[in-house]
Amino acid sequence: MMMHPTSVAVLKQITQTLFGTIDAEQVDIAKWIGAEV
Repeated sequence: MMMHPTSVAVLKQITQTLFGTIDAEQVDIAKWIGAEV
């Protein structure tokens, strides 16, 4: 999978933001993951 460095940086930022809010939205994320599975 080819990705531009900018896209990688954006994905990293998004990932860090998501992981930063996991503690606040742990239940919602668990429901979302459960719905995906």
